[in-house]
Amino acid sequence: MLAQKPSLVVRLRTEDDVDACVEILKSVHSLDGYPVEGAAMARAWIASDAADLKAWVAELDGHIVGHAIVSRDQEGNAAADIWRNKHPDKAVAVLQRLFVSPAARKAGVGRKLIATAMSYSVQNDLQLVLNVMVKDTAAIRLYERMGWSCIVSATHHFGERQQMDAVCYAALANPSRNPTPQA
Repeated sequence: MLAQKPSLVVRLRTEDDVDACVEILKSVHSLDGYPVEGAAMARAWIASDAADLKAWVAELDGHIVGHAIVSRDQEGNAAADIWRNKHPDKAVAVLQRLFVSPAARKAGVGRKLIATAMSYSVQNDLQLVLNVMVKDTAAIRLYERMGWSCIVSATHHFGERQQMDAVCYAALANPSRNPTPQA
């Protein structure tokens, strides 16, 4: 008998999904140190604020295994500030709070969440940008495989005088050049 391929679905996040996302974030933080800030207040960090445009979860066989948000451009976000200064005529949005359960990695979850966010940005005429810590090499490889372009190196400041090297990326203007999401 042939094994069925797992069912991967990305849908809008609801309030009922936040507890599952908190548990996933705890495991991600424990394994990867992501996020460098916000894990201590995971619920508030995930649920975010009024700047959110859309928030999604990924389900694999009916279980939540990933999360992503697209937020409005906010002053002080390095990638958004760089893009806005060079391209003041284009509205900017930020892909953030993207994480995937360690148990679901290599199943296309991150790719599908990113593709969903990219599609949303294209449909809404938004330039999608993001910041990623240099230490998060797997995330960087995925963004680059999906056609994101590095726009600048930056320093991410957090906590009490803490900082970490980061890079800022922008999604390609032509999403048709991005690989098709795979489940």
